[in-house]
Amino acid sequence: MDNSRRDASRVLASALAVIAAAAVVTAAPDLNRAVATATTSSPSHAPGDVVGIGVTFAQAQTLQQAVDAGHQPWRLDPVVVARAFAVDDLGWSRREVRQGDPHTVEVTNSGTGEIVSLQLGQPVREGSTGIWVVTRVDRIGTSAIPATPVPGAPNFTG
Repeated sequence: MDNSRRDASRVLASALAVIAAAAVVTAAPDLNRAVATATTSSPSHAPGDVVGIGVTFAQAQTLQQAVDAGHQPWRLDPVVVARAFAVDDLGWSRREVRQGDPHTVEVTNSGTGEIVSLQLGQPVREGSTGIWVVTRVDRIGTSAIPATPVPGAPNFTG
């Protein structure tokens, strides 16, 4: 097998691993299961290192390559990544999202009032061209009243 076919096979295998991991993660959208921590320090990880919730470094590299090729540009925005995580991993179809700092996004379930703080990191490349992944979920609690949109105010709920 020549190098280009071998490289294509590796990329395909990595992409399939990402799809399989996503299927496992989305199969049980239970908040207690999602409250977990993954370590991210510097972009010098081994391929099997876990760098985000349900994401290995090899999978993050594959996602980064896809974004570099123009696919899934939403992965460059931590707020949009947090919104997708709330839907896909927590099962929250109605949510309000607020960014606290570049690595922290607070998400409120608009239906139940549950609040979580998501920590995000850039495992492959830091800066405006690096993808974001959720590295930690902390349950904050619940708001006294479920969030409701204010007429005329910016609406960040999904």
